[in-house]
Amino acid sequence: MRILQVELEDRVDWDEEPDRDPAIPKDIGNGSALVLAILINQTLPERHRLSDSEWVWATWKHQRKTKRELLKETRQAWRSKGFIKPRGWRTAPISLTYRMLTAAAASRRTHHSHPREG
Repeated sequence: MRILQVELEDRVDWDEEPDRDPAIPKDIGNGSALVLAILINQTLPERHRLSDSEWVWATWKHQRKTKRELLKETRQAWRSKGFIKPRGWRTAPISLTYRMLTAAAASRRTHHSHPREG
């Protein structure tokens, strides 16, 4: 599912996106699916992580699909995990994801630097 979302977002024609952040180069897209997929993969227990070769294989397999197939399969994958997403749903812009992850990391550092007294 992670790589399906990455591939779907890679196929979106960013020139047609009215809310596209002009500061982000067109060749990296606007969604944060790739960053999130990498972070999720790294936080999984080792036995569940995708190896580099598995990642390349899955990417190659999905790159061969049409945009229509990606739209359909990505929606079905989200639904199978209990998430109802509209067809063509994309992750948040990378700039927003960066701000959220930065804030979460700062909060975590603050929380761990002040242990609870009990």
